[in-house]
Amino acid sequence: MRLLLSLLATVSLLAVSVTASAPPAAAVPASRIAGADRFATSVEISRQTPSPGSVVYLASGLSFPDALAAGPVAAAEGGHLLLTRPDAVDASVMTRLTELQPEEIVLVGSAATVRESVRAQLADEFPDTAITRIGGSDRVHTSLLLLDRLAASGPVSEVWVVSGWNFPDALVAASVAGATSGAVVLDWHGTDPASVRGWGERVAPYVDGVFVSIAGGAPSVSDEDESLLAELGAVDIVRHAGMDRYDTARLINDAYAVDGSVTSMLVATGENFPDALAGAVLAATTGMPLYLSPGSCHPAITPMLGAEAAEHGLTSVIGLGSAATIEDRALALEPCA
Repeated sequence: MRLLLSLLATVSLLAVSVTASAPPAAAVPASRIAGADRFATSVEISRQTPSPGSVVYLASGLSFPDALAAGPVAAAEGGHLLLTRPDAVDASVMTRLTELQPEEIVLVGSAATVRESVRAQLADEFPDTAITRIGGSDRVHTSLLLLDRLAASGPVSEVWVVSGWNFPDALVAASVAGATSGAVVLDWHGTDPASVRGWGERVAPYVDGVFVSIAGGAPSVSDEDESLLAELGAVDIVRHAGMDRYDTARLINDAYAVDGSVTSMLVATGENFPDALAGAVLAATTGMPLYLSPGSCHPAITPMLGAEAAEHGLTSVIGLGSAATIEDRALALEPCA
């Protein structure tokens, strides 16, 4: 298995080198989904998500773990994911909740992440809406509780194990998990054998007999944790790890077939997390693949994205976030200076 993965990694590196040295493609038609800030951008992404929205997951927009794990569950339930401040819901988000009139609003994370003042604000505005909370003792526990909710409505196809401390490699995994009835479980990043074993005991019931994918290289999910997952009974383990966060996103998307009827790709910044977190539900619901880009046109990464668009027959780009997040030339996949 490890020899095979090593050979695949070598092939992937060669493929990226060829892509990066290829002649730059012409600009691709590009548009944006953006609001005034990360919270308003999550609202605009929600407005483009063709789901009924009877349930809305509300997660912190200031930290990534809870929203990351909630995205696949929201997609599976035909719901929406909106971002909030820890202590209050922005006016733009309240307006979107009024538009959706959900039957249930799920606060994601403990009261330390999304405070009880948020629940009180929502209860005043939506007295007939059920307001529940899915929040554990820590980010790992919260991800497992979300997996429990997903499993209650049907079988979980696979478990994605992602870093619980660094977001880049995990962002695209959430979109793929949401499209395939998969779940996201956060890695604890223990630095000693006892911590690794403790994390394994918590996740063991969730990975036994289940297909497991890992997002990113050993800095994201350690080799020790990968070996432990095998010991815990994972049916098979596949690690998707590129040279960087952008290449990892490419490899994850390439591992899952793009619907031939889909003609657009979503592109979010790989330098921050909010836009990609909200976009994961849109990607999962519509089948549009989600890629990551630097904020500026990059001589290697921008052509790589252009090659991905050509390979999958994607003829337009939809950027998530404003030009302050990804500049126009990078979004249009134009040749860089």
